[in-house]
Amino acid sequence: GLVVLKALKRSRATGHQTALTRAQRLQNLRGAFVITHAGLRQIQKFPAGVILVDDVLTTGSTIDECAKILRHAGFQKVIAITAMRG
Repeated sequence: GLVVLKALKRSRATGHQTALTRAQRLQNLRGAFVITHAGLRQIQKFPAGVILVDDVLTTGSTIDECAKILRHAGFQKVIAITAMRG
């Protein structure tokens, strides 16, 4: 019963992060995502929260950056889930 949408899109290439430290990954991802029109429409309908889904959690830097974008756009709460831990 949950709506699935692409609320974020990558705004620039970041390259592979496997050899980077957590601090380097955070810097590499800064500004790499933007909210989509679908994401903005969803905020207008349900600003209380969103579930962020990522395939693999390694350092948490991708989820951290994406959650910041979603909160800044207007979602009051961001809950993250991942399929695997790297």
